[in-house]
Amino acid sequence: MRSLITFTPLLALIGCASYANESAQDVAVKNCLNAYVSAFEKGARLSNDDGCAWGDISDQTLADRVQAGIADYLQRDASLVGYKVTFADDGRVVGSISDRMLLTSGATIDLSTGARLLVEGDLLVRVGSASINSAQSVTDVAANISELVPFMESSDMMLPRGTARRKAIWTATNGNARWGVMGKPIPVSGRAPQQLADMVANVQVALIDSKGEELQRLGMSRHPLESVLDVIRERERLQAEPLKPGDVISLGNFGRPRFPKSGDSYTTIFYGLGDGTPSVTVSFQ
Repeated sequence: MRSLITFTPLLALIGCASYANESAQDVAVKNCLNAYVSAFEKGARLSNDDGCAWGDISDQTLADRVQAGIADYLQRDASLVGYKVTFADDGRVVGSISDRMLLTSGATIDLSTGARLLVEGDLLVRVGSASINSAQSVTDVAANISELVPFMESSDMMLPRGTARRKAIWTATNGNARWGVMGKPIPVSGRAPQQLADMVANVQVALIDSKGEELQRLGMSRHPLESVLDVIRERERLQAEPLKPGDVISLGNFGRPRFPKSGDSYTTIFYGLGDGTPSVTVSFQ
């Protein structure tokens, strides 16, 4: 299994000293970023006593700055390859994904690499054209993707127990991103955009445990490709680099997440995703 990213260079860059010209927000960003990186590397839970009052984060600007620092950290020993969308109680959150977070079907994930890992069925899309940044509808999105990728996400619920599911808080922890497991990509060239959008809308994902029991089979509560529109709008809001060909986007969970134990394995089976029934398998130790 691939090792985690070393964080020492980033901590050296951020530093721990305070300066007279720093604002209160500058200090808060530094403290939260240092706390996040330290906990992420240790696979540890965050604490409100680690220099960052996680449960009190309500300023979206502060949260955006912390997340930008996390994105810098993630690409110090890796490459950012895309984004994930997750759902807080008061809005959708977009997090960054590095290539070191992405594993292939059949992978084994060590539970000690996270504070509280979960597993859930998901779906990736790969951007095929920069024209996707002008998309106004899910059909526009469908016209500008090159692949669908069966996917299982293993997010990490690092926040202190009892922390509210607020957008600003989850932004400051990069949408809880940790691991993802990819199946075989499905090219979509040749499909009419509306046909592709309709197909994705009707996808259902079954979650199977190691005993072969189907725990659930569900679709997404909204059109899955709306998550791509969320990413486009978020990149615009932040005046950040737009999507580019090759980027991947994790669309969000199909059904309820599970919290695995050591020795558990799960398979997701994707119904309605083109020909056959693609699947992804992951084990935990």
